Amino acid sequence: MRTNPAQLQLDLDALVATPAPPPTKTPAELESDLAEFVADPEAAHVAVNPYEAKQAARRERLERASKRARREADSAHGAAAGIWGAIPMGQPILVGHHSERRHRRDLAKADRAMRKSIEAHERSKELAARAAAVGSGGVSSDDPEAVKKLRAQLVKHEKEQEQMKRANEAIRKHAKAGAIAQVAALTKLGYSEASAQKLLQRDFVGRVGFPDWALTNNNKNIHRIKKRIAELTARDAAPERAAVTGEVEGIAYEIVENREANRVQIRFAAVPSKAVRERLKAAGFNYSRAQGNAWQRKLSPGAWYHAQRAVLTPAATHVPPRTP
Repeated sequence: MRTNPAQLQLDLDALVATPAPPPTKTPAELESDLAEFVADPEAAHVAVNPYEAKQAARRERLERASKRARREADSAHGAAAGIWGAIPMGQPILVGHHSERRHRRDLAKADRAMRKSIEAHERSKELAARAAAVGSGGVSSDDPEAVKKLRAQLVKHEKEQEQMKRANEAIRKHAKAGAIAQVAALTKLGYSEASAQKLLQRDFVGRVGFPDWALTNNNKNIHRIKKRIAELTARDAAPERAAVTGEVEGIAYEIVENREANRVQIRFAAVPSKAVRERLKAAGFNYSRAQGNAWQRKLSPGAWYHAQRAVLTPAATHVPPRTP
């Protein structure tokens, strides 16, 4: 049985994903962002550092690849539609007729083209999603301005925590006076009347204002960010480790701490054996041609320890001590 080209077109169009809705913020968050922007307009401008430029270049590469895949999908779909368009609607395969072989060949060719179109379309969506996700995973320790950005996040969360506490306190203080007094108290804190009224709407368990979980989660974020700032500050203040050299299976190697790339890197004078490469992979190291054919892992005391351990032969008895 031959597939209807119109139905296949509808099926392909149905694969197009609808854009995800933009992330929403609470009224308090929007007002907080607006207040920070008005208080410090320069905060809205972030200078592009080398890490951000690298992220932007990666995003552009993925977007270009997504567009190429989409063009490939459109081209393959057009080829399939062209083949099906040349066959009369409802035309069966005439078994034993001289056209049978050509008919079957055209249907198989159209089927391959349609499958190729669908695969390219799915690949295009995946690449577009990866491009949109670049830089959305929070502040990376690879960013030279990571501490500065984390401190800005800390200030924002601390302001939100204080704002939520003051709002809940005002709601409790004027509870007996009624909603009008509560709205007036909230507007004095900087909330719009609409935001104040929304805060007074009871949730599914009858709570008003900011729920306990909102303050608890925000407080957890404050402690998490403070811990990361302390870790990154200590990392930057620590002296750079001296390079370690040696040989493994007759091949010279060098272990270095690349602060600029934020990586522990191992470079070999020649290609190491498969056993050494497997030990490196098991220890979390990845090969990077862009970094001078180095095996590397994100900089940390554990990475430095595992770098030295990975190059040892299984028969070695001495393991370098873990550096605190």
